[in-house]
Amino acid sequence: MISCYLMYSKICGGAEQALKYFSDARTENGKGVTIPSQIRYVYYYDELLKIAMASAKPTQVTIPTQYLDLKQVFLFTTPNFDVGGGCDPFITVHQGENHVLTTKPLPHSVNQARINILCSCTVVGDVKITLLDRDQLKSDDCMGYFWFHTGMIHDNSKLRFALCDLDGVKKKSSLFEEGFKVEIDFERQPT
Repeated sequence: MISCYLMYSKICGGAEQALKYFSDARTENGKGVTIPSQIRYVYYYDELLKIAMASAKPTQVTIPTQYLDLKQVFLFTTPNFDVGGGCDPFITVHQGENHVLTTKPLPHSVNQARINILCSCTVVGDVKITLLDRDQLKSDDCMGYFWFHTGMIHDNSKLRFALCDLDGVKKKSSLFEEGFKVEIDFERQPT
């Protein structure tokens, strides 16, 4: 929020500058905003603010409404959350605080170059996708998660997130192979 205010008040000229200013002022180690989804939203706000400033109503920042039909989620390389490696992956989808979908866990996967998780749902606004591993002996493992806003998606059919773009993976990064990424296949609904 503070990074966005720094841009709105014109103390900083963009997301990168606002994030740096905030981290320098807030911490001694330069770690201000560190959660990837929060950083993503600061960049969203920067884009929206620039659009608003170029319009007739420069103080009105609005996020476009865009419905997306999610089709499938691909995991490129197999996370190693199970004893002996691999995982039994599934996802949950939330729209804001509302649960939209939980997929069925896939059979145990080991050393696959790509895992395809089918998901058929329509979302709008703030969306959280959580990557999970079914665990037979204890509670399921959260492999990581990420947020995005459908109104800020400009690509026509795919979203891509590298491991560094996921929340909640920093302490688990050794469980992912180098080059791990998530790709979401979707279709835009006409507006």
